[in-house]
Amino acid sequence: MVTTRIRVSTVVAALVLSAVNACSKSGPAAPSVPAAPVTVAVTSPNAVVLFGKTETVTAVASDGRPPTGTWSSSDGSVATVTLGASTTIVTPAGAGQVTITFTASGGATSAKSLRMLPDLSGYLAGCSRVESCVSRSSGSFGTACPPSDPGTRKYDFNLTQSDAAVTGLAHFQGWPYQVSGSIGLDGTLALSGTVTQNTGTTFRADTTWQLIAQRPGTLGGTIESTSTETSVNDPRSSRATTIKTSIQSFGRAVVVCNPFDL
Repeated sequence: MVTTRIRVSTVVAALVLSAVNACSKSGPAAPSVPAAPVTVAVTSPNAVVLFGKTETVTAVASDGRPPTGTWSSSDGSVATVTLGASTTIVTPAGAGQVTITFTASGGATSAKSLRMLPDLSGYLAGCSRVESCVSRSSGSFGTACPPSDPGTRKYDFNLTQSDAAVTGLAHFQGWPYQVSGSIGLDGTLALSGTVTQNTGTTFRADTTWQLIAQRPGTLGGTIESTSTETSVNDPRSSRATTIKTSIQSFGRAVVVCNPFDL
């Protein structure tokens, strides 16, 4: 009787173990989920970079780890980049729009568009050369283009700039003008202003400035001013003058271009 019980127990245990093994092997294994591909995004605090400034551009990976890779600029004449792992320093080289691209070592890429602009804020002054002067007068008024003309004219600005928008005060031939304009993609800026005076003469001057600042440390362009004067007491005395000049120099300090500027 003892031997029979042992054999029955052994058989029952084997059957239970076989059932457990069969259950554990029933049904397919769960498929493995592939890891999501790592992507990168390029960010920077500003979309506009002024001449004389720099911009830090950063690449961020979707897995939270600092990515490694290379940086490139779509136009080296507009902006340059430094070598870096996940950050680069962008430096303006000229006016225009440029695309800064990061290529991760794993192949992912991301880019950001930045605009490079001249910084025309604050005080600017310089000398301009007279290219032409035409004056027609009558009555007691003489010409505004005498043979002894010194051939240069001073100009200056005191400007406020917000990205491409510019406003402020300009002086030309001693007259103050309220001016405003917007800097173009190529670094050009058109400003215009009008002054009037009615003390002894009825005077009006319309002046336009076509400024060009395509590279850091440069400013060129032209100034054209047309003025009309009529004597209040003698309407037969009048004068109309158009003067055109080209900018020869500029700086941030007060300048003297001819003896009349003193």
